[in-house]
Amino acid sequence: MSESSHTVTVRAVALAEVTTFGAVMTAIADAGGQVGAITVIDTTSSTVTRDITIHTADPASFETVRMALEAAGASIEATDDPAFVAHEGGAIGMRNRVPVRSRDDLSMAYTPGVARVCMAIHDDFDQAWQFTIKANSVLVTSDGSAVAGLGDLGAEASLPACEAKCFLLRDRAGIDAFPLPVDRERDPAKIAEVILLCSSVFAGIHLTDIDPGRLVAVKAALEERLDVPVFADEHEGVACVAVAALQNAATVAGVSLAAARVALVGTGPARDATARLLAAAGADDIASAAAPGQTTAVDFTGAIPGVAIVATGGVVTTVSANLAYPGIWRGTLDCRARTINDAMLLAAAQAIAEGADAPTPDDLVPSVLDDDLAARVSAAVRNAAEVTGAARVTAAV
Repeated sequence: MSESSHTVTVRAVALAEVTTFGAVMTAIADAGGQVGAITVIDTTSSTVTRDITIHTADPASFETVRMALEAAGASIEATDDPAFVAHEGGAIGMRNRVPVRSRDDLSMAYTPGVARVCMAIHDDFDQAWQFTIKANSVLVTSDGSAVAGLGDLGAEASLPACEAKCFLLRDRAGIDAFPLPVDRERDPAKIAEVILLCSSVFAGIHLTDIDPGRLVAVKAALEERLDVPVFADEHEGVACVAVAALQNAATVAGVSLAAARVALVGTGPARDATARLLAAAGADDIASAAAPGQTTAVDFTGAIPGVAIVATGGVVTTVSANLAYPGIWRGTLDCRARTINDAMLLAAAQAIAEGADAPTPDDLVPSVLDDDLAARVSAAVRNAAEVTGAARVTAAV
């Protein structure tokens, strides 16, 4: 079967007979589908109602599976795309940290107590790190010009993708991230200006799903004027995980990274950042080549004899930036770093590489679902920030 990228859950009613259930499962497989979860919803003396999650290559393939199901004797009552279920109402939400159980609680969290905190920050803005959400907050932003490998969908359509990054930051690293795409603007300087005007509450800016042609300019303009880190997951994030994978690939191939010949194929800032980090990690023989017509979703392929990887900004099943940025941001925020420098990225790459137990050509890096990954990366990043002077604080906050 071709790679599955379309998932639908169907509610199917069929006769309560083992042979019928077997025929339904066989029909799905024969039509090119792959069965995921199966949940029994209801049973009667004659029928069984089940929710069946089916993976297919695309929507057209699912229609083939649907017809096969009906031919096998199943009645389809409803279909649901789990992706839409997961995003219904948004993938993230706000919540209060301080409970309000009495008038006194309200007067401290709200007015008049809040006025004293406002005045303290007016007198000394550094107190915002302690008495507001700033210290644990990241702005996730896009202009919608390169959304999830689908191209220029616009800022509003990029909101679910930005929410997904916020979701991962909260789930993996306990970070309060907020999605704020920039609409109706394509000039990098103006995009940067809009982000700058919204930046005061955040301890970092996370750029995502921005066309590579303007990403570097937006990032540079922000870094020039902000004293908080600016990070691009499809730039430094991809590079960081690629270096981790290539370090382990060298081990699998039985050579040192310094002795390996590495080929980077593709275009854009991810390839450039990877070449820079690889050189800093000790790789001496790096060749680069453009790949005409290559989509921006696949930034490059790095090759060591016998081992090849593909690295992207957000695909879960590849060497992906999502392995890096939750831990990188956690470590960065914990020391209130002013920037995310190459030493911090290399420390993250090393932590990711070390997190892969007994790497093989098929498993060069740990899973994004590794519960210890973000903590390992965070500790390494914070230590590198302190050593290089990027940290504002060097003790536990």
